[in-house]
Amino acid sequence: MSGRPPPPGRGGGLATTVLLGGTACFLGLLGGLPFPVGPAVGALGVAASAIWRTYGRGRGGAVPLVPALVALVVLAVTAPVAASTDLFAGLTGLAFLLWVADDPGRPAGGGRRAAPTIAPAALAVGFAWAITLVLAGQPQEIGLAGGLLAAALVLLAVLFSSLSRRAPAPAPSAKPVRRASPRRGM
Repeated sequence: MSGRPPPPGRGGGLATTVLLGGTACFLGLLGGLPFPVGPAVGALGVAASAIWRTYGRGRGGAVPLVPALVALVVLAVTAPVAASTDLFAGLTGLAFLLWVADDPGRPAGGGRRAAPTIAPAALAVGFAWAITLVLAGQPQEIGLAGGLLAAALVLLAVLFSSLSRRAPAPAPSAKPVRRASPRRGM
């Protein structure tokens, strides 16, 4: 019997895959593709990536993510411009980021560990959707507000990255340590 704890469970849970598949299918329903084609593109792309990521050789890297990403790009490009499609495109993007964080090649809990990284993107989706609702029908103001939002997010990212790079200050010691001086000339 060894004294080591059992290995932690692996990531790649079904919950994040279902979340991504559900949001992709709903985006397909709202999008510009015909009824059975839109949801099928979302479901097939996510299913292909999930199967490739779980059972494929190597189980890592970005290549297994390609079918889901292509499906999301097709759905986003063909979606009409409306507040509902903007919202579900943003939510699908967030679900994709959460799904990527829940990698089967890593220990379980990737979604929880990625929350501080995904939170600014979720905040940006919320702001963008709120701006779209408040400034409906005025493309110049939406472009200006989007530019200001993008600039604020870049500044926030620079601020957070500089804070994370700083080395912590050394803790002061209680008493200075004196070293004995060597005797000379004996």
